[in-house]
Amino acid sequence: MTVIAGETAEKLKNDYDAVPIITQFGWQFEWRFFSIEDGPTGVVEIIPLIGGLEQGLFIPSLSIPMGIRSKTGFEIGIGPNISISGFSIVIAVGQTFQAGQLYLPLNFAFVPSKEGARFSLIFGFNTAR
Repeated sequence: MTVIAGETAEKLKNDYDAVPIITQFGWQFEWRFFSIEDGPTGVVEIIPLIGGLEQGLFIPSLSIPMGIRSKTGFEIGIGPNISISGFSIVIAVGQTFQAGQLYLPLNFAFVPSKEGARFSLIFGFNTAR
């Protein structure tokens, strides 16, 4: 789920009769670039998303944060973001919870922009870490 603020929210309302709260669907690809035994891991993620489908919209975005993940699953990252609003930066923080062999990441992302900030709450699941 993403909340859109500022000029971008106004454009959604005026041009598309859409509310500035959209769902996002996508995939996270991840590469580790270092790992310390019983310590943190450096990760780079590529996250393509499609938003607004529930309102008949097609709003693509791509984020590429680089960050660090602790042994307990807490992570923080920062990197470029591109969307129909243009280029910006994404700042993300999250926690991965484990239930047996299932991993459940929960992340909060903030994308500041001169056209309006975006705030996203993203969750998912995977079976490998």
